[in-house]
Parts: sequence; structure tokens; C-alpha cells
Amino acid sequence: MINIQDYISRFKEQYPQAPEPLNLLPQLSDFVQHEITQLDAVYEVKDNIAIHPTAVIEHNVTIKAPAIIGPGCFIGANAYLRQGVILTEQVSIGTGCEIKSSIIGSRTAIAHFNFIGDSLIGAQVNFEAGSHTANHFNERSDKRIFININGDINDSGLLKFGAIVGDHCRIGANAVLSPGTILAPRTIVKRLELVEQVSEDTLINNKHYHKSRAQMIRNYVEGYNQYDIDQMMTDFDPNIVFENIQNGERKMRLVGLHTFRVQAEEAKQYFKERKQTIVSFKDSGNETEIEIDYYAIIGADLPNGMKSGQELRLKGWSVFTFEGEKITRLVDIS
Repeated sequence: MINIQDYISRFKEQYPQAPEPLNLLPQLSDFVQHEITQLDAVYEVKDNIAIHPTAVIEHNVTIKAPAIIGPGCFIGANAYLRQGVILTEQVSIGTGCEIKSSIIGSRTAIAHFNFIGDSLIGAQVNFEAGSHTANHFNERSDKRIFININGDINDSGLLKFGAIVGDHCRIGANAVLSPGTILAPRTIVKRLELVEQVSEDTLINNKHYHKSRAQMIRNYVEGYNQYDIDQMMTDFDPNIVFENIQNGERKMRLVGLHTFRVQAEEAKQYFKERKQTIVSFKDSGNETEIEIDYYAIIGADLPNGMKSGQELRLKGWSVFTFEGEKITRLVDIS
């Protein structure tokens, strides 16, 4: 959907293993952890935070793992970096900035008191003081983030997505980029400007926006990871069929939204933590199969002998069946 090379010219050169942007952003923390293992030995790595010896970090800076601070970077006092951050090289982060789940391109300057969240920022970009990439629609009832690519309205499948800002862009002081903003290289955003590329009115009036299978699946998986059952069910058909298969034997079959919700609410109590990570997609006819890496910490003693606090790691598959823009059947296989 998004050709990142059209916006950040060296992105694929710098991160050849990166998935496409809308798959990368939800799993950026895991991606940063992997990138740390590929760094030169010159980096000082401690507790999944890698800092190049030429970087300058002022007092009272908080960096939460995982993070990579590249050559010649500067981080001003009281800045806060969290949930997977890469500063490539000669990046300047000013006083009091917050950077969350983002990759910042080389020689980019984020002035001071800025927020950059769930975003990919190109090279030699300048954010003046107080400008922000908003990453969540707090005010909308439908919080899905849609993007506009050359006039085509697309569901990103994400509830947290800031912006993709192309190389050499200039963002004026106190400007706001609404969730899902896509800026071509050398775009200038004026001071105090609000960029809203897909408004609610646009969605209401545009009945032909594109919602891909991958977007619906990502929406479901993100809802699962966040214990948000409403989000999990957003794209379900009212007569959804859910099945769980373990070792070739069907353990569960549910029909209908209400039955699924009851089971999903009950299942939440079994986990202290849980996370599905999508490894791959495979389309066939009206079905899409995804491979899943699954991690969980059990939250209560279970009849199968697993104990509270025990870690669970496994690989599995989920098969989604579609009719139009609805999921009519979901089969989990492990």
C-alpha cells in the first residue's frame, strides 16, 4: 500500500529486513530489539539500549528499552524515548521532547517540546518547537486510522499511527499532523497548521474506501493484544464462526457475535500478558492464512496443568474467511 521509498529514500537501504510500514509500526519494539543484535561492536549496549560513543545525551533524559541512539546524535535535557525508538545518525532531539515507537532519519532535527509517536520520519526533516504527530483519534467513535494515498482512502488497520514524513519536510511551530498523515518529500507545513488528510466527513461521503484483508486481520490481532474485544469484533460478520483446533482436534466451535464475546471476555482472565505477532500472510481464494508467534504469561491455574505465572511460547496459524468486507469464519490452529 505504501512504498516507503517514495517518501524516505534510504529507508530500505538502512533497514532491508523491515516489513512494509503498516506492518512495521505495530511491532516496532520487536524490530528495534532485532536491529540491536545487528549493530557494530562500537555501540555500548546495556539492557536493550544501544548508544553510539559519539552520541551526546544531556541530563535527565529517560530512554526506555529498546532503543538505538546512532552516531553523532544529540538528545536534550528532559527528553523521553520509549517503546522502540531508532535515531539513525546526527539526529537532534531537543529539550522536553517525547519520542514513542518511531524511527527518525539522519540529520533530522526535532526542536523542543515536540511529540513524535508511532511514526517514520525521513532524513533532514525539521520539526519546529511544539509541533506534534498525533497518533490516536481520541475524539472519534470509530478510532480506526485511514490514510489517503493519491486520493485513495485506505483503512490502515491501526488504532495507533502518527505519520510518515518524507525527506526534507519542514513542519512549523505548533503544527499538528493528524493520525495517518502521509507527507511527500519537501512538504512544508505552516506554523499552527492542522493537517487532516482524512476527516470524518470524508469517510462519511466516500463510500468506496478500500479495506484490505490484511488491514482487517491487523485490526483483530491488535485488539487481541490490547484485550479490546470491541476492536477484535469490528470486522466480524454477525454470524461469525470461530473454531479452535489443537493437535488436529477441534476443541471449540462458536457461532455468532454474542457467543464469541462471552468466550473472549472469559478468556481474558487466563492471561497476565498475551501477544500475537504476525509472521506472514498467505491468500488463497476467499481465505487468508497468517502464521503467528504467540507469547503469553498465564494468569490463573488452568485445568490442563499450566500454573499462574508460567510462560507460554508457541507457533500457530489462523485462517480467516471473508465475504466482502466482513470476516465470516476464523479458525485458530496450534
